[in-house]
Amino acid sequence: MKFAIISPVLPPSPSGQAVVIFKLMQNFHSEDFIAISSKNYTKEHRNQCTGKFECNYVYLPELPVGFKKFILFANYFGINQFLEAYLKKRIRCYQKIFRKYGCKRVIACTADLFEPYAVFNACRQFNIPFYFYIFDDFILQWTDRFDLKFVMKYGPLVIRDADKVIVANECLEYEYKKRYGIESEVIHNPVDIECYSSQYDVKILNSEIKILYTGDVGEAHYDAFRNLIAALEQFGNPNIQIHIYTGRRKARLLKERITGPFVVLHPHQHITSIPQIQQSADILFLPLAFHSKYPEFIINSASPGKMGEFLAAGRPILVHAPPGSFVSWYFKKNGCGLVVDSPDVENLVSAIQKLISDEELRKKISSAAREAALRDFNAESIRAQFKEIVSPNRSLYKTSGDLG
Repeated sequence: MKFAIISPVLPPSPSGQAVVIFKLMQNFHSEDFIAISSKNYTKEHRNQCTGKFECNYVYLPELPVGFKKFILFANYFGINQFLEAYLKKRIRCYQKIFRKYGCKRVIACTADLFEPYAVFNACRQFNIPFYFYIFDDFILQWTDRFDLKFVMKYGPLVIRDADKVIVANECLEYEYKKRYGIESEVIHNPVDIECYSSQYDVKILNSEIKILYTGDVGEAHYDAFRNLIAALEQFGNPNIQIHIYTGRRKARLLKERITGPFVVLHPHQHITSIPQIQQSADILFLPLAFHSKYPEFIINSASPGKMGEFLAAGRPILVHAPPGSFVSWYFKKNGCGLVVDSPDVENLVSAIQKLISDEELRKKISSAAREAALRDFNAESIRAQFKEIVSPNRSLYKTSGDLG
């Protein structure tokens, strides 16, 4: 029973969402699903973070930016025939793809504006199940007023009437039950625990102390990084540096003032190198912005793809995130990191000093982190959970004897 997964980013892109999709689906037979995106994955990609699926990739180009803005502008002022015509065309495109490949189940992921609605309608007309995988809140992630006009009208329909809604954490699960009266499935972002050495030492032996971050650096992180840089400047110790491994362009980071003598920038690395890099840290840094263009709920409900990886690394984790965020809640609840939930630079300075000087604290939170990873983020159990949700036909899923 072939199924389709639809996402704006797919493996091998250096994106947290693409990495999660890769980890969730790498045990499925490639002939039993297709991957659809508005980005062209039929070509070779230079920035490869993971392997590439061996399944069929289907490229479905999105609207040119100018025309997209035009139809949304017209729709905002009540001229909706252009939008309706485009959506009908897009629905037909998905119907042709589903018919061609014999798809009997569809998983649409955020964060495209039009695609979930078009996919939902194509599924309804074909009478096949539609699953909506929500990595970030589908409504509030859109900040442009023209985008919001569309998504506020059609988004709740897609969410309420989906056959299944999958969310990345308990915060989204609670919010969607309150907002839409639905039950959703929580799938934590998986981590391959066996890729991380269980033999780790939290001693800080070197004069050079490495605070480390891996992953994208975007609007949801900028001011938290600036706070950390200010804290290191206040320390004034050139031997304490933040090492950032990211696919984000250096020019963009410079524009956001994520630079200076305490910052060491590295290019993004392949997924196979990440465990060793993360376990080389003296302190792992997990940031979320206190002030950004996003609504407060987008930041508070965020579930960073790297969160499980940091936990599995068994290193001391410094969390710098708002007090109402899922990230701060989780680390406080499980005692698996030191949380600074205010933008006060002095508090960051104190937390860094505490982590450097208190070996017992480092041992305690590192041990709790590893336990949390095994309990809540273990890829083996999460893949089994994902399979039960989206693919009850057991023949679609490889057994351990099929791997390798």
